[in-house]
Amino acid sequence: MTLTTKDLLQIKCVYGFTQMDIASLLGVSDAHISNVIKGKKRFTERLSNRLINELQLTDSKLTRIREIYREFKLWEAQHEST
Repeated sequence: MTLTTKDLLQIKCVYGFTQMDIASLLGVSDAHISNVIKGKKRFTERLSNRLINELQLTDSKLTRIREIYREFKLWEAQHEST
C-alpha cells in the first residue's frame, strides 16, 4: 500500500491532525509537510511508509478513513447553507 497526498489530507482531517502533528509524526518539518500539501514537494514512499507504520494503517482501515472523510464532506456540504 502506498499513500497519496490526497490520502494524507484525508487522514489529517479524519484524525484531526494539524500540519505540525503530521510533521512530528513523520519526523520532518512543518514547512516540508506544507510543501507536500501544496504540491511543491512529493509525498515520497518513505514518508508514506512511515505514516502507514505510525498509524498502523491497513487497506481496510484506509478504506474506512476515506469513507468517513466522504461522509463528513457530504454532511458539511449539506449544512453549509444553514
